[in-house]
Amino acid sequence: MSPRRVPSRTAKPVRVRRVNPAKLAASAWGFLRRPRNVSFLGVFLVACFTAGPIMRYCKDHRYFTVRRVEVRGTERVPEARVRMWLGMVEGESIWRASPQALEESLRQHPPIADAHVRRILPNRIEVTVLEREPGAMVRDASGFYLADDEGVLFERAEPTAALPIVTVVTEGEPFVGPPEPPAKPALAKAARAKADAPKTEVAFVPEPAPEALGDASALPRRILAEAVDVATRLEAGLGGIGVSEVTLRAGTPPAYEPELVVFSSDGRLVVRFGWGAWDEKLGALQTVLANARDHGFFGEEPPAGDLDVRDPELVVARWAEEGTA
Repeated sequence: MSPRRVPSRTAKPVRVRRVNPAKLAASAWGFLRRPRNVSFLGVFLVACFTAGPIMRYCKDHRYFTVRRVEVRGTERVPEARVRMWLGMVEGESIWRASPQALEESLRQHPPIADAHVRRILPNRIEVTVLEREPGAMVRDASGFYLADDEGVLFERAEPTAALPIVTVVTEGEPFVGPPEPPAKPALAKAARAKADAPKTEVAFVPEPAPEALGDASALPRRILAEAVDVATRLEAGLGGIGVSEVTLRAGTPPAYEPELVVFSSDGRLVVRFGWGAWDEKLGALQTVLANARDHGFFGEEPPAGDLDVRDPELVVARWAEEGTA
């Protein structure tokens, strides 16, 4: 059987088109003979050579000079301070005032949570700012600062009764008091009998020593945010007691191991919260205080003593004798 022949494939020649100058000139002459085409070409050339100068003229023309900057949304931050943060906007061309750059410049300042800037032709800039809302006052070695619910310290301020105070202290025990007697556990769902309650006096809560105060700006923002949240919830009455101060021991990096200690408004009750599980601990605190009040551990006066709710399932209570200070 003879082998099958495979037809050979030959490459097709590539045809190279040559430019014919005569034909090209004829096509160009035919294009220019039409008035409409000539007009279109003239307009195109004029636009190409004049667009740049026209744009530069408009940018620099005094008709587009910013004459007024409107600032909205300010309550605590003065408008003059916002204008200073914006820089020299008035007197410049509105085209050179970039809204994105101005917004980013305002967000760099801690009192401003967000900002929106827009141009209003021909010569106005409208700025709308969103200020940070203070949730608590944070005290550290450098003074008092307003802090929002995100844990951002945004303004130095004087202490006020309108906001709870979160005091940042260093590692250790900055508060000195009498030695604690042995205590019996008090379950959150059942109060102890009055006869079983140990009696001890609660000393006045002193101010922390200056060397005991820490640096709030060095703490992770999440820790300050949680401390401010707990202080706000206690101030709203979720713990069942009036609160004068929340002490935050943040420990040392990298673990930090924070701890919250709460002092009642009269300084006669100390509540040790530890860290985390705030809903369960606040609920346990409310239950223990209600049960202790029902069983006569304290009467009309606010409760006095020491509560340990670090374990919400096993709350340790030390009640002071009624009438002691």
